[in-house]
Amino acid sequence: PVTRPVAEPTVAIAALLLILFSWHWYDSTHLNYSRRWIFGAVTGTLLVASGYSITILKRPYQSASYFGHYLSHHSDSLVISIISQPEAKGKDIKATGEVIAVIKDGIQYKTQGKALFYFQNDSASELIKYGDELDVFTYLRYIKSPKNPDAFNYGNYLAMHGIYREAYVRGLTYAVTGKSTVPQLFTFINNCRQKLITLLDNKIGGQEAAVGSAILLGYRDDLSRSVIQRFAD
Repeated sequence: PVTRPVAEPTVAIAALLLILFSWHWYDSTHLNYSRRWIFGAVTGTLLVASGYSITILKRPYQSASYFGHYLSHHSDSLVISIISQPEAKGKDIKATGEVIAVIKDGIQYKTQGKALFYFQNDSASELIKYGDELDVFTYLRYIKSPKNPDAFNYGNYLAMHGIYREAYVRGLTYAVTGKSTVPQLFTFINNCRQKLITLLDNKIGGQEAAVGSAILLGYRDDLSRSVIQRFAD
């Protein structure tokens, strides 16, 4: 993605001027009750515009500490934190990781930003769990768009969740540090959620259970791309 200029300062100045103008107008005409709705409408519009600015205009890669700014054009040494429940996907184990550091020339740069990781499915990767910190050596590439224009664009779906890159991690190219970067409360909540997801799978099963987990528990990894496409349409 191409970094766009950060628009928050301009929006903030315009919002401040709008507030001052609106307040001055309201203060001078507050006795006219038939016009009081205008101030409420202006305030509501301002709140909507502020929300749009925060959620749309600001992207993770616009931050100076975004990990993508430190990557080379080949494999890099990373420190990541697993922030989703690892899930077996065929011959791989998929997990979302927060890239908390990039190591270049022996210097560790603190970073932020999420990426999708596919670990080679073996006895070691099966032990990776939510909250683990890992040292990883891999190449983070941009997620490609589908060649078929009518196909579901999984890259756009991930971009809406702040994920723009993915990597395949082979065995012996990573190590679990033994540290946990996730608070114990979050780990407890994740464990409870996994028990409920397992319960839905056992009682219902199939895509019906996946849809239930997505709606009730916010767990979307079991949703097939066709189901996501139908909901998007």
